[in-house]
Amino acid sequence: MKEGISRGVWLTEAGGEREARLRFLAERGLRLLMADVDPVGRESLHFFDPREGKTLHLLSREGGGLVEKASSFFPSAARWLELLYGAVGCEGSIRRASREGVPGVGKSRGEREEPARSCLPYAGGELLVETAGGRVLRVIECLRMAPSLRLRGGKAGSETERAREALGGDLPLLLSFLLALEEGRGCAVPPSARAVRAVLLELLRMRYHCSWLFAAAALSGRFRLSRRLKRWGEGIAELERTVTGGRGIAEALVPGGVRNGVAERVVRELWKDMEDMGRQWAGLYRRLAALSPPRWAERRLARLPREGRSGERGTGTAACGGPWKGWEAWVGPLARALGSGWDARAEDPAFSMPPGWSPRVTAGKKGTLRRMVEVRAGEVGDSLAIIEALLQHPLEGPWEAPRGRHGSGRGFGRCEGPEGETCCHLVLERGRVVHAAFSSPRELNRNAASCLEGAWLDEAAELLPLLHPD
Repeated sequence: MKEGISRGVWLTEAGGEREARLRFLAERGLRLLMADVDPVGRESLHFFDPREGKTLHLLSREGGGLVEKASSFFPSAARWLELLYGAVGCEGSIRRASREGVPGVGKSRGEREEPARSCLPYAGGELLVETAGGRVLRVIECLRMAPSLRLRGGKAGSETERAREALGGDLPLLLSFLLALEEGRGCAVPPSARAVRAVLLELLRMRYHCSWLFAAAALSGRFRLSRRLKRWGEGIAELERTVTGGRGIAEALVPGGVRNGVAERVVRELWKDMEDMGRQWAGLYRRLAALSPPRWAERRLARLPREGRSGERGTGTAACGGPWKGWEAWVGPLARALGSGWDARAEDPAFSMPPGWSPRVTAGKKGTLRRMVEVRAGEVGDSLAIIEALLQHPLEGPWEAPRGRHGSGRGFGRCEGPEGETCCHLVLERGRVVHAAFSSPRELNRNAASCLEGAWLDEAAELLPLLHPD
């Protein structure tokens, strides 16, 4: 791994340059990672430059309009426009129902039944559905459910515990926050600590993917395989508790690295279990390769837009636009199953990749659900290989970096969590947090549930956890 901290390029808009600059960035091949708005309405765009291997950040002095203009050059900006300002055509009554956590209910007019609005199961109030006759008529996105982080005015050096509590122990969100904090303060995390962080994140990825595959196997009627996957996932969860001392993975992270005791247990406990974990997973993977999802599920998920052989959108609903405007912003296993190969791990100069590793993208004419199974099952095996590659090198301290003294006061952190890339934009002034914004895979991918329109309610209830995992 490379030492030091990878600083992005930060640019502030000058008058009259907006359209020309955005066109130049698009022609150069930059990828939009995130957009956000600070408390006074200034917008910012965050990109990855594949040529330089660095992030680039465009800040607005003039208030709104930057994200809207970017949507002319970056298709995924349209999705960010919806997340920041609400979906076009979303009625105020629906938004109020979402904000208050109360589902709207339609009323009857004579013998004609109006569609009933209710919260979609497992969606946490982020989606509403219109139903009639036992079917889903329409899936409606509500106001953005961004992670809440109330740190404004707090000292950055003493806010990690509050951040951990506010983020609900979500490791990818917390890690992206810490990476942004470390960049803003000019803190270079030691390679050994970055390796331990990567190991912990891969452990979490295996557990999350195993939980998803457990549900997919049950949907396919493979209940014995489903039970074996559940037991294997429980074993990974127990291993997590062992290496973290029972405190949880998020508790292991501190600004500048990881807790010393956790780092030592990671090296000691994981290495002795690697061979057994790999052998058990090899047997499960062979059975997953023969998994045959039900036809009704494949027909329903076939509505999701997917890259064709020539790199263009698929046919049907995907080609028509409609609810899929901005689908290019999807991230993680869902995006990779549909043909987009972005993975933040492949773009991290400090990430130690095993020989031949690359983001896992499926190919061929398989059904969408089958492709999703293939991606997640393959990524569990990849995680085992990545952990082994990291542990083969001597992991010795220091496990924490001293506080940085040459930071710019502005930082951006990103990591590849189990459900996709998670980002954080953080602004510090005199050591205090004045702005923190996040990108969550859960909110980026949630409009994929629109493919459930027309489905029976029991079908939607079974498929939604696979599209919108908790």
